[in-house]
Amino acid sequence: MSGAMLRYLLAITAGLFLLNKGADWFVDSCNRLALRFRISPFVIGFFGVAFATSLPEIVSTWYASFKSFSGIAVGNIVGSNIANIGLIFGLALIVSRDGIKLSKREVSGELEMLLITLISAVFLLSGRMLSRSEGAVLLSLFVLYLWMWYRREKNNKYCLGNKKISTGANGSLFRIVMVLFGGIVSVFVGAYLVVNSSKAIADMMGVADTFIGVTLVAVGTSLPELFTTIATLRKNYTEMLFGDLIGSNIVNLLVALGGAAVIRSILLDFCGMISAINMVIMAVVFTLMSMHRKYSRYEGVILLLLYVLFMYVAYVTG
Repeated sequence: MSGAMLRYLLAITAGLFLLNKGADWFVDSCNRLALRFRISPFVIGFFGVAFATSLPEIVSTWYASFKSFSGIAVGNIVGSNIANIGLIFGLALIVSRDGIKLSKREVSGELEMLLITLISAVFLLSGRMLSRSEGAVLLSLFVLYLWMWYRREKNNKYCLGNKKISTGANGSLFRIVMVLFGGIVSVFVGAYLVVNSSKAIADMMGVADTFIGVTLVAVGTSLPELFTTIATLRKNYTEMLFGDLIGSNIVNLLVALGGAAVIRSILLDFCGMISAINMVIMAVVFTLMSMHRKYSRYEGVILLLLYVLFMYVAYVTG
């Protein structure tokens, strides 16, 4: 391994650390500010759950789009959604004792995710690009989804928005604001290191930017989902596990990808097109498995093997 390659890999490692740590600081500070100023519990819950694990994908994808690295932008989102289901949830099923049972609400959430995945894929595959107007449509769908989710869940005693997800508004206002600012700086510095170093590695290896986005960047920015899944499995919080994975995939597609397209239209190369199709296949398989309202360890093996297969296809097409 050359010295330059090692430096870029170390820069990516440092960038991923800053992305994940900065996202934690940012979200925790938002929660504390919301509690201090008595903002709606729904807003606290949404920031703490929906954006907490997706912030690395959002910032790195938007920055990649700003730098005109379309391959890394689309590869990061498509690869993260594939990794969330195939790698993270697949491993979760394998290490679980008796599989994971589903409620009607969780099955409904999977169907919503499948629908949003199909809509996003249609936009991506039509003309092999995602225009600014199509990105605006995805962002609008997110606002609509939020409104529908709030209407449905506001009276539900299990709604995450009604749960305490922070330790409270402890600490001085100055300290909270400083941690918030530190989180923002860390996220953006991390995104800069990850995106630019990934682009340099792609150029050195002679592979498509999309391949690096689908593999290295996607897995790195999916680390929050991995840690959250391990914690929820350990405490047997299966509803939270599903909420995190499904919510993360929805936020990735509508906010991260939609916002990236609004910044700059995203072009799709052959590797990106095949990966988008694979994302749809993974979502369809994931949803079909839920029809009997239970996932088994055997199905976790299938999801993990699908992930390995899709990464190999990305390597071949990249």
